[in-house]
Amino acid sequence: MGTNFSRRIGSQPKVGVFTWVSHHPKKLVAGITAIVLFNSDYKFGEAVQVMGNSAGLTNVHTLWFLRIIFGRTRSRWTGFLMAKPLPHWTRKHVFGAGAYLLGINMDEVRYPIDSYRSITDFFCRQLLLDARPIEDAHPSAMVSPCDCKVMTLGDIPLSVSQRSPTDIGGGLTGEEEALLYDIRDDRYRLPAMKVKGTSYLMRHFLGEDPRRKASKPLKYCVLYLGPADYHHFHSPCEYDIRMAKHFPGDLLPVNSFFFSTFNDIFAVNERVVVNGNWHEGKLWFAAVGAYNVGSIKLSFDRKCWTNRYRTPPVYLGGEVFSNQYKDGVRLDRSEHLGHFRLGSSIILIFEAPEDWEWTVQEGQKLRVGQRLGALKGVEPVPPEQPTPLLAT
Repeated sequence: MGTNFSRRIGSQPKVGVFTWVSHHPKKLVAGITAIVLFNSDYKFGEAVQVMGNSAGLTNVHTLWFLRIIFGRTRSRWTGFLMAKPLPHWTRKHVFGAGAYLLGINMDEVRYPIDSYRSITDFFCRQLLLDARPIEDAHPSAMVSPCDCKVMTLGDIPLSVSQRSPTDIGGGLTGEEEALLYDIRDDRYRLPAMKVKGTSYLMRHFLGEDPRRKASKPLKYCVLYLGPADYHHFHSPCEYDIRMAKHFPGDLLPVNSFFFSTFNDIFAVNERVVVNGNWHEGKLWFAAVGAYNVGSIKLSFDRKCWTNRYRTPPVYLGGEVFSNQYKDGVRLDRSEHLGHFRLGSSIILIFEAPEDWEWTVQEGQKLRVGQRLGALKGVEPVPPEQPTPLLAT
């Protein structure tokens, strides 16, 4: 009995590699996929480390995972398909359904609905010239540059060198000590959403630290443009523009969920940062790209070319493209500044006096021309003549 059993065991053929593969193809694919992903994650983290992690990324592995899902190539393909012309007879039905589902007010749209050739053109629609009146024309007032939702706003602490000795003396709380450490270390992070505590490194986002040049307190706000919003953006004040910088980057989503869940979204996404002066000092105006929104256009500079192919992100060693305007570009309040190809975000960082205050709240919906903030106790000043919404 024992002899027969041993013979049966010994007579079984050995399973070779090719035989195992032919019987377990799914396990092989899963194993190879896991190895490739693990190696890709490791190499991405290595690349960030070699470049010095200039963006101050707090979780490299999470960012790698988001890049796998929302890669620039997939975003560009989506944008390519949305830019394809639709047959004329389908436009009223397609755009009409989209307007109904998104709650778009077609009464304020400048041109007939069937005049838009593609989905992208429809989302970049222009409004009637008097559709967005200016609420406050006071020189020290800011108005909303876009139709948006206010995600967050607040003050930026001054650098240690601009504080008095009593401000940086003893008696500080643990939170204040941590904040001062970040300032001394030149790694101050702006909140993307205060409630959830997500943030991004300000110096990398702008390409400079505004606290080093500020002579007045600094304010900031994050404005989110949803898919249903008017996608053009305008000057929030009388603006003397001196430079525009294009930061190649990723195209991760910038909706409320991503704002509240992941750090560093703004620091790694494609963006154009315009800087110059307004009535109260310096003003940085940043237009941030998002998933399907790599194309950012400036009305005063046709050379600003975003969403370039085979251009590495700045945080991975890519180049920052800068355009200087020797004589300046002067825009009136609410004058057209540029547009997105779909909804995204605008971030304002600017100098303002001590008695300047916000007149809006987080979560509030705004339209172009509505008051953002002004000097305390100063009533809104109506414009002498309306500024039309000239979108080019």
